[in-house]
Amino acid sequence: MKRDLFRRYVWLVDVIRHAKSITYEEISELWKESPLNTDQSPLALRTFHNHRDAIAQLFGIRIHCNRSDHEYYIQQDGIQGSETKLRVWMLQSLSLSAFPAPEETIDSRVILDINPEEKHGLAAVFEAMDNGNAVAIRYPEIDGDSVRRSDAVIEPYCMRFWHYGWYLLGRNTETGKLEVYPLSDVLQISILDKKFTYPSDFIPRDFFRKYFGVEIDSDLEPLSIRVRIKGEFRQRLRIHPLHASQREVLTEPDSSIFDYLLVPSPTFISYILSLGPKAEIIAPASLRAEMLSTIKKMLSLYE
Repeated sequence: MKRDLFRRYVWLVDVIRHAKSITYEEISELWKESPLNTDQSPLALRTFHNHRDAIAQLFGIRIHCNRSDHEYYIQQDGIQGSETKLRVWMLQSLSLSAFPAPEETIDSRVILDINPEEKHGLAAVFEAMDNGNAVAIRYPEIDGDSVRRSDAVIEPYCMRFWHYGWYLLGRNTETGKLEVYPLSDVLQISILDKKFTYPSDFIPRDFFRKYFGVEIDSDLEPLSIRVRIKGEFRQRLRIHPLHASQREVLTEPDSSIFDYLLVPSPTFISYILSLGPKAEIIAPASLRAEMLSTIKKMLSLYE
């Protein structure tokens, strides 16, 4: 994806979101005054609709049209609205360094650890997904006490933003398996001429539904996990569920019990451990025993 095209997408989303509801004609007039529009030309209707389609396909942000008054809007209420706000936030995070800066700038007062678009090759992945191309990646692979460089050809299925990082889920053409690659670790990425067919029955959200985060293992089935959460932290889980399957099944004066249906990945176990005395695995017994073993090993380091 060309940088200027990405900037246009960000600009269009911001204009419609802030306006709440706006006509195409009003958008076109605003485009004439945009610093991205160097020749002050109007926004062609066909270009506008092409941008709408691309924004929906690449970022999952849908620009709706109210047929009664022909005004465009981005839904910001309800469950769908909450998901859209998250996607808009991610898009805005990527755009912080994408706009031309005026002479008087506040660049020094906006701190980014990295430039996601530059470092991760995010734009290249989006372009490959859009055009149905495979990508070649080089990434570090830990082998015992050493790190070696590995190469793979990946058919990019989807991208997931998780805990401040972008992750690529795709089919490794050599192993035939779906694998996840953190783009922050990728050393090199390039788009290949090799085409692939994205499976029509693959739904990314459904695929990740049984996992916590981005650690996947197709050989494992989700378990019914019961966790006791103590103190005020349960209020936070009520506002921000830990997983889509979360259910509060028992409420007591000083604690609550939450049920989850997921594959207990190392990331999930680490998260529960990070809560310290605020969280306790109740079931299944095998996972509880695994947690106890890990806690004993941690304790032995301090004894």
